[in-house]
Amino acid sequence: MTFFQFTQQPSPDSCCDVMTMVATVISACAAIASALIAGIALCFAYKEYGLHKKREEADVVSKFNERYDTDERIAGVVKMLMKYYEEKSKNSDGQTVKLILAEDNAFDRELFLRFFEEIEVSIESGSMSKDIACYMFAYYAILADSIPNFVDDFNGSAWQRFHKFASSMKSIAKKKGYFPDLIKGCC
Repeated sequence: MTFFQFTQQPSPDSCCDVMTMVATVISACAAIASALIAGIALCFAYKEYGLHKKREEADVVSKFNERYDTDERIAGVVKMLMKYYEEKSKNSDGQTVKLILAEDNAFDRELFLRFFEEIEVSIESGSMSKDIACYMFAYYAILADSIPNFVDDFNGSAWQRFHKFASSMKSIAKKKGYFPDLIKGCC
């Protein structure tokens, strides 16, 4: 088209072509705007999902922490473990260490092991991260796993999940530098 032809009155066919082009451009702009809005909405949804997962993990950790702090039977096993560790670090004779283990209640020890197995289940289900579990709960699991006959007294092969938890916590603790005295002393 030349300038002269363009300034003349458009034919009915060319008018439809222009209208079609305008409609196509508007349609393309609407599709781009819709895609941008959908992308932004997806970003917000992903961010909210991440916050939801963090809140869920905080709730799970809080429940385990409360149980750990308030259950006297678990506290009794923890005291026994600390007594064992102190005696062992003093290079005490084997008899003293055996007496300390004999003092505890087997049912309490079993409850203690189940507590850590439940934490392992939370890790496997994605409710708790391994790093958080290691930081918050691993110390006594690692210590208990290092004591001969602590688990084996009641069919040690049945406590695979506890051993898995303690083993993975040992490797994380070594990498992160948690509990250096314990890791050096028992592992």
